[in-house]
Amino acid sequence: MSRAISSERQSLQFYRDYEPYESLARPWIYLNNEKVGMSEPGGVYYRDVAPGTYRIKVDSEGLYWHQFKTVTLAALELLGKP
Repeated sequence: MSRAISSERQSLQFYRDYEPYESLARPWIYLNNEKVGMSEPGGVYYRDVAPGTYRIKVDSEGLYWHQFKTVTLAALELLGKP
């Protein structure tokens, strides 16, 4: 399934493998400390956002290396459009 996205938005996509021997918990996903979705085992989640810098965080019961990410998204460049 395809979907159109404007040049003023970017799509952040989150994928979580289904690992039956790992936790089946469903922790919250946060962008800049705002709750935006839930991480599902074997699930895919996306959020369309404006270009900018985002701090990505997922709830967990412990602290892990590289647990949090900061990403910077630029505006899309649509080729062939005037």
